[in-house]
Amino acid sequence: MKKLLILSAIVLTGAVVANAQQPGVLDTSKTATIGVNVSDVKTIEILSGDHATFTLATADDYNNAATATGIVPDVETQIKVVSRGGYKVKAALQGNLTTTATGAGRKNIPGTALGIKVNGTPAASSGETAATPNNSFRTFADGGSELTELVASPAATGGTRGTTFNVAYLLSSFTDVVNLAVGSFTNTMVYTIEAN
Repeated sequence: MKKLLILSAIVLTGAVVANAQQPGVLDTSKTATIGVNVSDVKTIEILSGDHATFTLATADDYNNAATATGIVPDVETQIKVVSRGGYKVKAALQGNLTTTATGAGRKNIPGTALGIKVNGTPAASSGETAATPNNSFRTFADGGSELTELVASPAATGGTRGTTFNVAYLLSSFTDVVNLAVGSFTNTMVYTIEAN
């Protein structure tokens, strides 16, 4: 038993000495872990045209607004989005356009008379997959509603560092336009971005 203990002590001492650093020899390499934490970023910004106004001032304006020809406002709304991964942008009209005018006449313009579309092609940053626009006018429901996918990009490859696009509006097919009260009619349009 004594020999076994002495033999074990010699083996253990040999292992410790073998693993000990030699005098004057330094470690020449070490490792470090590198990581990347990715957040799901989605932002939307209105760059211009945050107050688009239609003007009904001439007989042609009234005639066009009553037909499919329609009239357009003074400006389009320019939107910029940033997204990690694919995205889609929605528009929601928060109700019919209404007025606080006290004179005679109709006090609201239904959402069914307001058309919206993306005008042209969204401008993506260099090397990015361009989003697909909805370039046809679509109208809202009476009382307001949400329209999905003004623009949409592919889920796996559609991220953007900054894509801009213009939203156009059309007031059309509103046969009761000649019975509106004199005044300003307004409501809010809400644009949202979400994952596609």
